[in-house]
Amino acid sequence: MTLLLIYFSLAMGVLVPLQTIKLRSRADMDVHAVSFSGLFWFAMLSVASGLVVAFGVGYAVMFGPSYITGDFVALPWLTTLPALGASFWAGTKANRAVLSALFARADEIAKSR
Repeated sequence: MTLLLIYFSLAMGVLVPLQTIKLRSRADMDVHAVSFSGLFWFAMLSVASGLVVAFGVGYAVMFGPSYITGDFVALPWLTTLPALGASFWAGTKANRAVLSALFARADEIAKSR
């Protein structure tokens, strides 16, 4: 559990600033009325949700067949690469979905003012 917390903290520490910089250019390009601190929180929420979804999907793909068949020795080694691909895809999709929802909400709030 401690190792998972360290992994999550390191990933957040690396990915949140990168996502904030990316969102800054996107907000400037699309002329969204979102402050830099708002972009930081958008990045924090989207990266955290992407990591959680990626971990869940990766775990399910890697160990799901093992729970069904009972083989916890060889089968996780065979499902590692598909789990990596599926978790990357699911994490990316979750990140984009959260960002789209947050930017849509920010546009609604900006238009109502």
